[in-house]
Amino acid sequence: MSTNILKAKVPSLKREELSGRVKTQILYYAMAIVPILWIMVFHYLPMVGLRLGFANYTFRKGVFDSEWVGLKWFMTVFKTYDFKIVIRNTLLYNITRILLVDMFCGVVFALLLYEIKGRISNKIFHTCMLLPAFLSWTVVAACLLLFGQPDTGMLNAVLEDLGLERINIYREKEYWPYIITIAKIYKNSGFASIYFYSALLSIDNQLFDAAKLDGANRLQQIKHISLPAIRTVFCITLISSLGGVLGGAVSPNYELIRGSTVLNDTTLTLGLYIRNSITAGSSLSFAQSTAVGLMQSVIGVVLVTGCNAVIRKINSADSLF
Repeated sequence: MSTNILKAKVPSLKREELSGRVKTQILYYAMAIVPILWIMVFHYLPMVGLRLGFANYTFRKGVFDSEWVGLKWFMTVFKTYDFKIVIRNTLLYNITRILLVDMFCGVVFALLLYEIKGRISNKIFHTCMLLPAFLSWTVVAACLLLFGQPDTGMLNAVLEDLGLERINIYREKEYWPYIITIAKIYKNSGFASIYFYSALLSIDNQLFDAAKLDGANRLQQIKHISLPAIRTVFCITLISSLGGVLGGAVSPNYELIRGSTVLNDTTLTLGLYIRNSITAGSSLSFAQSTAVGLMQSVIGVVLVTGCNAVIRKINSADSLF
């Protein structure tokens, strides 16, 4: 009899605990409604349109009634000359971004910021690092235009003073890999350092005091204390960044080159390729852009899970999942 009473009380206590938790956290659940709806509407519902990548889509028949053609559009995309250039540019730009901006510059800026002990100096340097991240690519592109404008730009004025020929960077495609990379370093490096800087702030200062007593200089302290402290954040950043190795926002390349098609050989990436396909407006463009987007997402998932598996095998504490 007493056993049955205890069994009846346990579910009752669990229900009361759950009810109390919901009541105390009702505001948090309410705040989560908007992001959940946003994810559902803009990330999950559009997945219905993935069928376009496998169908001969026409506006008259719609998404579900269009003729199924299998992998036809994937094969068509792979055979185009432009797509080879797109894949090359996308990989080079994103690998450079991951290694140079997200990793190297992020770590270096975080270490420099951590070394500034003065409170006011730290805040000033921190603000200067983060400010470019809040500028839109349109503003950055406008600044670049003022700098590299063929007639009145500062760049050509300096070249002229040095006795060199004036150049029009908007007609010379070989300069743009460097220009776009420098623009990304300027805009994103400060924001990339936040995660590493947060990890550095969690270090116990007694470790540095002990290292000083043992005769370690500043570089040795960074090597043996600071860098191991950000190892986990470094691995997580690497894993999450690999998901976008075939991605890429449209804004950086499109805004900086001002929509010029002359520079496509060195600036056309997957983001721009999909945008150009969609703006073309034909049903064929919708099908091909859907196929490219699906391929992009699948490869991203494979790279993330693969990198995470390798890191988990080396040290499970550094893996993302």
